Amino acid sequence: MDMGTGHKDRIAAAIAALPHSSPSAGFKGRVLAAIAAQAAADARLGWALKGLAALTVSWAGLLSLAAAGPLYRFAADYAPLALEPGGISQLVKILGARAALLAGKLSASVSLARELGAAALAYLPPAHEIAIAALLSAAVIRMATVRGTAAQRI
Repeated sequence: MDMGTGHKDRIAAAIAALPHSSPSAGFKGRVLAAIAAQAAADARLGWALKGLAALTVSWAGLLSLAAAGPLYRFAADYAPLALEPGGISQLVKILGARAALLAGKLSASVSLARELGAAALAYLPPAHEIAIAALLSAAVIRMATVRGTAAQRI
């Protein structure tokens, strides 16, 4: 079956006459702008996550440095005691007493932090809340690692 040129022209004209909707003016520009906005939002989220990761790593490093001294002193104080005859049971008693004192200090610190936090949350912007949290953390670390005389440690 041979379709002549006239038949092809009629088919093309019929297809062109079909009703169809076309996008409004500026559609392509709006789509590209939305894609660019999403890419920018993804980039900002990436930077925020990198900053948060850097902050977390720096705080972990700072806490490690702060804990190294007390851990060294702890080992230096109690290792000779463990080497003596009957020293292990005495060491367990001393460590139990220190743990009870530390639990009391921690309980008081948490109570104080909760009260201060409740007061601060009502009136302060987030930057000040972060500063108070950092100060409370430093106070808890200081209270847990404060050194007394030998009689107070036992």
